[in-house]
Amino acid sequence: MSKPIDLSGHRYGRLIAIEVVGKTNGGERVWLFKCDCGQHTKGRVGDIRRGHKKSCGCLHVEKAIERGKNSTTHGLTNTPEFNAHHRMIERCYNPNHTSYQNYGARGISVCNRWKHGEDGKSGAELFILDMPSKPTSTHQLERINNDGNYEPRNCCWATVKEQANNRRSNRKITWKEETKNLKQWAEHIGMDQSALSRRIKAWGLERALTTPPMRKGLRAKLEETNG
Repeated sequence: MSKPIDLSGHRYGRLIAIEVVGKTNGGERVWLFKCDCGQHTKGRVGDIRRGHKKSCGCLHVEKAIERGKNSTTHGLTNTPEFNAHHRMIERCYNPNHTSYQNYGARGISVCNRWKHGEDGKSGAELFILDMPSKPTSTHQLERINNDGNYEPRNCCWATVKEQANNRRSNRKITWKEETKNLKQWAEHIGMDQSALSRRIKAWGLERALTTPPMRKGLRAKLEETNG
């Protein structure tokens, strides 16, 4: 039986072999590598020596930004989900992107799984595996916590209206341990958003949220009387 080849210290593309960390079900050794970008990744000996894996995934990201496509996603290019992944990477890591100032410049990043990939799969492939199919053409990728990063537990597909409810500019109001923005509270109690805002300023939060909206007919009569 031939002696396993020691890859320690050898360079493969951007990767430098560190140590064996396990074996596949078929008995192939899995090595831990350090990438030039500072990230660590794992790879099978066969994939590494055949040149199938040359970085932790950062090379893939750079090429995706440069070319606007990914040649390693096995037919997934131009799908709505793939395009959403590409736009996500662009606005977080491409300073020339029109939305970079609202994402990358703010410190919003993409998790390593979706950026670099794992176990021989690209970040785009794992993004498509983790996210359900885009429900409709009007749905867009949304972060549940707008100050959080792009990662599986913080992402969903949302309509424009749902995204508007989650904008950073929306005022968050907590009452009786329930938090909604101003627009959501207005819809909850059945009144106009601007009217609720005026109520809160004039009456305070509790009275504004517990007083039923005035009926249109009564409001018109009062306005006529006051006029």
